[in-house]
Amino acid sequence: MATYLYQSPFRQGIALVQNQQEKYGFINQDNVEFVPCQYDSATMFSSGVARVAKDGLWGLVDTAGKEIVPPQYESIAHALQGCLVVMHGEKTGVLNSAGKEIVPVEYDELEDCDNGKLWLAYNVSYDESGYPNYVDYTLYNTAGKKIIAPNKYAEMQYLPNNTFWVKTAEGTQGVVDTAGRKILPTQYQYVVITESDCYVVSKNEKYGILDAVGKAILPLRYEAITFCYHNEDIVAPYLIVHKKNGIRALYDSAGKEILPFVYTDIWVKSPTQIIFKTAEKTYLGDHTGTPLSPPDLAQLSFMSEGYLAYTTAQIPDKWGIMNYSFERLTEQIFDEIMMEEAIGDCITVSQMHDNETRQALYHLPTLQTRTPFEYEAIYPLYMEDYVIFWTQNKARYGIIDSEGKTLFPCIYRDLRVAHPHNILLKDENHKEGLMSIEGEVIIPFEYDEIIGPDADEMFLVRNKYYFDTKGNPLPSKPYFAQITELTFSEGYAIAGEDSGWGYLDSHYEWAIPPVFETAYAFQQGLAVVKQNELWGVINTKGEWIIPAQYEYLQRCEFDATYFTGFGKEYVYGLLNAQNEVVVPFVSSSPIEKKDDWVRYQNEENDYVLQNLQTHQKMVFQHDEPYLFSEKLALCRNLYLNTYHFINEKGKSPFVIVYNLQDGEAFQMGTAMLWRYDELSGMTEYYVFDTKGELLFEKSLLSLSRWTKNVFYGTDADYKYSFFNLKGETLIPETFDFITILSPEKALLERIEDDKRIYYLFDVKLKKLKKLPYYHVSGQEGCSVLKVGKQFAKHGDTVFYGLVSFTGKTVLHCLYLELEVVKNNYVLVKTKEPSYCGVFDMKGDVIVGVGYEDFMWGTNDIIVMFRAKIL
Repeated sequence: MATYLYQSPFRQGIALVQNQQEKYGFINQDNVEFVPCQYDSATMFSSGVARVAKDGLWGLVDTAGKEIVPPQYESIAHALQGCLVVMHGEKTGVLNSAGKEIVPVEYDELEDCDNGKLWLAYNVSYDESGYPNYVDYTLYNTAGKKIIAPNKYAEMQYLPNNTFWVKTAEGTQGVVDTAGRKILPTQYQYVVITESDCYVVSKNEKYGILDAVGKAILPLRYEAITFCYHNEDIVAPYLIVHKKNGIRALYDSAGKEILPFVYTDIWVKSPTQIIFKTAEKTYLGDHTGTPLSPPDLAQLSFMSEGYLAYTTAQIPDKWGIMNYSFERLTEQIFDEIMMEEAIGDCITVSQMHDNETRQALYHLPTLQTRTPFEYEAIYPLYMEDYVIFWTQNKARYGIIDSEGKTLFPCIYRDLRVAHPHNILLKDENHKEGLMSIEGEVIIPFEYDEIIGPDADEMFLVRNKYYFDTKGNPLPSKPYFAQITELTFSEGYAIAGEDSGWGYLDSHYEWAIPPVFETAYAFQQGLAVVKQNELWGVINTKGEWIIPAQYEYLQRCEFDATYFTGFGKEYVYGLLNAQNEVVVPFVSSSPIEKKDDWVRYQNEENDYVLQNLQTHQKMVFQHDEPYLFSEKLALCRNLYLNTYHFINEKGKSPFVIVYNLQDGEAFQMGTAMLWRYDELSGMTEYYVFDTKGELLFEKSLLSLSRWTKNVFYGTDADYKYSFFNLKGETLIPETFDFITILSPEKALLERIEDDKRIYYLFDVKLKKLKKLPYYHVSGQEGCSVLKVGKQFAKHGDTVFYGLVSFTGKTVLHCLYLELEVVKNNYVLVKTKEPSYCGVFDMKGDVIVGVGYEDFMWGTNDIIVMFRAKIL
């Protein structure tokens, strides 16, 4: 019986083997070599054929051992419906499983349509500017028949409803089915499909809507038909139809009328909230087009929660305030209401006084002004612990609080919040100073410019001094011309003068003078710097550990005490912290280091793996090795794209002969290799164990590890599934989204009939639990789920709470906003009235619900609140 260098596990009675001459073939379970070992590379059988390579070209053999396609293609890839996409001389085509050519190998690009039942082929050329021109569009079926002949259409595109959008050389557009029959004749200037598989079309600058078979729903006589947008997202499924006189109607995506042609403007805020206007009136309606608001309104706008601004046909130039029940809370007494300038319950309103528009602060719950109408402008100014507004009058600025109390009169040329409790101001003499919100002068008005605060809460002034946030000057502190903020690493911060960059100590004194062109942070007492166009390494005393003599130098990724770079010959070497050359400067690529091993290229451009402790050295003439992971290193053959692994003694425990493109070293006892097929858009994944056994192979869009024994990936429809180490699906269902929560739990989401259905998956128990919530989200490392319930009495409003993975309620669904921070705290906000508080992950109160707003600070344990001012 023949002995082989390599033999794969038997699959369906067939094994791949490599003989002593390193040639590949196949044996059956009787150890009969039914495909002789004569090929340079080969893959296992799939769909009845195996790919074999000789002299860099690929062919096919069948399970009877017959060479049905001689090696003649640069690549062969499996596709849907048992087809094979082949490439030769930069041209591509398609074979069936019998090796028969169904799409000639004469095209630049291929697209599989209708799950591989049809193939759209075309060629690409480029003009002088590099812009692509697509030509020779041809549609083939799997029998090799031309459904659509070349040059019949200048452009083709496969549509979601299993049809093709087409465009002629003259620029007219239409739609054909998969048999090439015309659904819409090529006579339109514009064709776009809607969510309901209808078509919006235009001809002679007139627009209409046709159904899925081309029958007119709306004839072509309208000026425009536009999709509804809100916050840059399409609000499905509405279309606005425009008449020549500016009158508009609203239709759904199936062409059904919702609002007739009587409106001058239509704004869809949400699928159930629509504002529509006539020349005299404005209405708020629901998704059926039924007006909800009184008929005498001229204009209507949303304000803060619970309030609407309105005008009437009788008084179209004055605004009033009403609630969502359309109860008029005020008469029409305002010239303008600035809804976007609101903070909490306060808004800015304006009236004419002495022939000039003046603004005041207005409190909605009391329906009272909190200031006289004396300001040219009032805008919100956000500041921790305060609800304030900046004011403008005669080109001067001031500040008032939400009660209307003047904190700073309108006498300053400029102002801004410079610190959570401080305001930076510019006085009449154009000098800047810093004051607290209580009016205390912190930095006097003596400076032309104040910058800051920086990360250490210090202000920089242009006379080369720092101040802290209490206004205390820091003596002998230099002015740093090139600094934006100070960040300390190992007690030293990088700062710069005009002369260059240097390092400050904790007292903000120069520890190392600013003499470097570039400087990086200290790690383990060493820093990489550049001086006189050359790179080196210094210690915290500024002494040269590695003199500045290299064209480039950087730290190794996994070890901060080793440095790789190149000298004048632009070849890389490796240095340690004692300035010893660990790897000579011979490598054409950067040196990589991991644990005790380094990888580089020698003078002959062969790859080398070298152990820095034992000085063991391995040279690879035809392979590109990865660094060791789990005591094995992955090696790729540079000519054949085949892979094998070696152990730390340099021996190959097993060989992988698949023609692949990339891979990753071992993680959690398995290695994953793959080959991406640009033509089909799918990736073939192969997962091996440390013994070289092929655990499974999958053709997917993506594949990721979850645990040692579980993977998850997406199929051609972008649906997620879970796989075990045999490649078997753990649960039969597929999902649209996955969030990994822990090594055992995952949140799964599926969209069904435009509704989101959520599940909690326990991989250890292999249990799938459906969650009865309108909205669910989770984050990795957190032990709870954020869940939301939709309450009918509040329309689309969702109230949020928390539940544990076991289903135990941590917080009931009572909160309009809920945010889990750092997996330790929960920030919440109620709906009416709007108050905030903080809970822990057990649902215990940390800060009572009684604040107007919340913010998470820069440290893990600091929560900052904007207190409610009554």
